[in-house]
Amino acid sequence: MQADLSKPFRHPRKHYRRVLMQQGRVQLDADWNEQVDILLHYLQSLAADLTGPHGTPMRADGLPGTGFDIEEDEELRRDFLILPGHYYVDGILCEMERVRRYRRQLDFPELPESAELEDDGEYVVYLDVWERHITYVEDPRIREIALGGPDTTTRSRVVSQVKVLPIGEDDLEDEGAEKETPEAWVRRRLLAATGVYALSTARMCARVRPDRPSTDPCRVSPTSRYRGLENQLYRVEIHEGWRARPREEREREEEREEEREEEREEARRAEHREARREEREDEREEGERREEREEGEWHEEHEEEEREWAEAEEEEEGEERERRHEREGAPRRGPTFKWSRENASVIFPIRSIEGSKVTLDHLGHDEHLGLHTGDWVEVVDDVYDLHRRADNLLRITAPPDPVKMQVTLDHAPAAGRRTRHPFLRRWDQRDEHGQILRGGAIPIVEDRWIDLEDGIQVRFVPGRSYRTGDYWLIPARTRTGEIEWPRDEGRPECLRPSGIVHHYAPLGRISVDDGEIEVIDDYRRALLRPWAKIVEEEDEEEEKARHEREEEEEEKEKKEREKDEREEREEEEEEKEGAEGAVGTVEEAREERPRRHRKRRAEEGEPEEKEER
Repeated sequence: MQADLSKPFRHPRKHYRRVLMQQGRVQLDADWNEQVDILLHYLQSLAADLTGPHGTPMRADGLPGTGFDIEEDEELRRDFLILPGHYYVDGILCEMERVRRYRRQLDFPELPESAELEDDGEYVVYLDVWERHITYVEDPRIREIALGGPDTTTRSRVVSQVKVLPIGEDDLEDEGAEKETPEAWVRRRLLAATGVYALSTARMCARVRPDRPSTDPCRVSPTSRYRGLENQLYRVEIHEGWRARPREEREREEEREEEREEEREEARRAEHREARREEREDEREEGERREEREEGEWHEEHEEEEREWAEAEEEEEGEERERRHEREGAPRRGPTFKWSRENASVIFPIRSIEGSKVTLDHLGHDEHLGLHTGDWVEVVDDVYDLHRRADNLLRITAPPDPVKMQVTLDHAPAAGRRTRHPFLRRWDQRDEHGQILRGGAIPIVEDRWIDLEDGIQVRFVPGRSYRTGDYWLIPARTRTGEIEWPRDEGRPECLRPSGIVHHYAPLGRISVDDGEIEVIDDYRRALLRPWAKIVEEEDEEEEKARHEREEEEEEKEKKEREKDEREEREEEEEEKEGAEGAVGTVEEAREERPRRHRKRRAEEGEPEEKEER
């Protein structure tokens, strides 16, 4: 986070649960930020444990929801739709409120050429999620207008970028690739292309070295090793990334580069010698035709040219030695870094750009946080930041104009629209301490201590990959004359970057045929809702009780039907006996009727009633 902070606030290995504020104590930004970070770490870890690596809430039919679903549209050419919804990646919630097109994403505007879709190709669509720092420049509503200008806090937001990886012929022919999961395939391809996946493998050490005592009374104690006058939070950030290669490959590449350079130099010298030989041959033939009286003057002129030629050759050899020295001390290729003593929080909003002159909203709050001749600055806007670009830094060539609020740069920056929220960011490296800069940044010479300022040194572990935006924070304190950096047995530890951490999730597989998109596979995962099983069990119990009630009612109805049928049969039998002329007295008929009723009740299990005489 490129904010005005006092020190880093992440301590995941210490497993802190909360921050307790004490009465009568000074409040620091680091404590408040650490409490937020503790809670955020807990929530993200909980979500990742429950949801897994990635997924979207499940629909009622058991399929994944619409969150970040890929859908083709016949009216679009080399483009597809991204449906709205929620998607979780490593516990981070990604949200999309409405349908977006691949080529018109808010978090991935103005697609680079590498992200364009080509005909007759297949692609894996994946989601790249990371955290971006937002200041009042990118979002003016963060700043309270009633305060009259100063800002208070900053924000961080989740960036969700839908990207594509082309599927090559080797991947289609590889039998093992079919058994590979989409997650493993994306990881392998990203590592092969950049050498970096979630977090780069770069490692850096930091220390302060003993310096000679100072006799300046305005400096801190001569026994101190950090020579700065103020407490600072140094930020070391990778400017130009680099993919690490195996040692043998690097050595072969260096040997080939040296051989090619020697061949080019030998070819230039041979061409120069051949041109000079032809010139001398022409001059010699012309001199032979001259008269004897002019022969002495010709020899004198020729000797002068020979001396000039020898001096020019010596000068070229000297320049070649200087270039070789520069190559040994500052590689022409490879990663570079930049640093700031204010955590890169010194920024200046841009009003307009006219050539190399840039008009700003202000020139700094004071002399320390202002701009000066020789400062290196970076022109940043939304597109530049979201694409993680690393253009050459620009240098201020003249004192800033406090009336016009203008600065003059050594080159004209790319014109940025006002809607992109452009601003200048100041970096504090200089080429005045014997460092050879490349594009305004310091080339990384691995396994060697590199001086920053006031005794602070950094060293990069060799054989690692670097990604643009990787950063380390180094708090420096005047009271102790030291920097706050972890040590192992008295030696500074080599730490991985503090960020930026990228999280990836495959979304699907598509093909492009004559500009039309076809979705082949859907790689999204459906998240099981924790309450789904409980609801299902309740539904099963309710269904079971309903079936039992229905069975009881059916049994009751069956018994009633059987009773009615028996009564009907008995009545039919009585009528039949009467019709046949059965003989009997009236008393016998009266006695026979109660006997039949008692018999029927006995069959039905009803208690007998006392017979009244």
